[in-house]
Amino acid sequence: MCVQVNIEPLELLLWVHTCWASLYQYLECLFLQREAIDQFILLADDNFKLTKKDWEHFNIMKKALHEPAIMQQSFSEVKSPTVWRVIPSFEFLIECWESMVGHPDFHEVKGALDAGIKNLKKWYHHVDDTSTAYFICLVLNSKIKDVYFQVQWNNEQYQEGMKQLEGVFDKYYKPPESADSAMSGLAEAKNIASSSKTVPRMYRSSFILHAVQSYQQVEKVSSNP
Repeated sequence: MCVQVNIEPLELLLWVHTCWASLYQYLECLFLQREAIDQFILLADDNFKLTKKDWEHFNIMKKALHEPAIMQQSFSEVKSPTVWRVIPSFEFLIECWESMVGHPDFHEVKGALDAGIKNLKKWYHHVDDTSTAYFICLVLNSKIKDVYFQVQWNNEQYQEGMKQLEGVFDKYYKPPESADSAMSGLAEAKNIASSSKTVPRMYRSSFILHAVQSYQQVEKVSSNP
């Protein structure tokens, strides 16, 4: 059928429930071979018909699944630690799906989106409740520090996160070493940094950048009334 409609034959991917983003990949492959599938359906009985409405529904599903598929691919491709990206990634995806819920184009999949948001929030709160590492790793990023949380979180959440960070700091803090030892450690750190490769842009970096820039703009206005 692919040859008849002049498109490249591709293997139809399966939706594997235990494989992240497999449904999105399946739908993407389906649309690439739509002409061949429509041609095949002309020869099938009524049980295998796909109407224009069915294709529209598939397209809505594909759009809704696009964002989590990008998120999964981003985390899978990166070879450096990604702990510091976990909280912003959860928050961006939740915000994205919540905006879809209120959009008329996604009315047919509203129930699925609501269920997905509920599940995302469950794991988001699980991350927040089980470890302080996700908060601390983002705050220790020298380009972001605590600015993201000051913008995205309310004051109570922010203060609780900082309290946990201070508790971990107090637990592991050690007095400074001698000057010679410190210089030796600094030289070793510089050698490691210079030999490392540039870290690639990760999932929705602009979401974090926007929060930082918003805070900086407010600070600028406040200091120059």
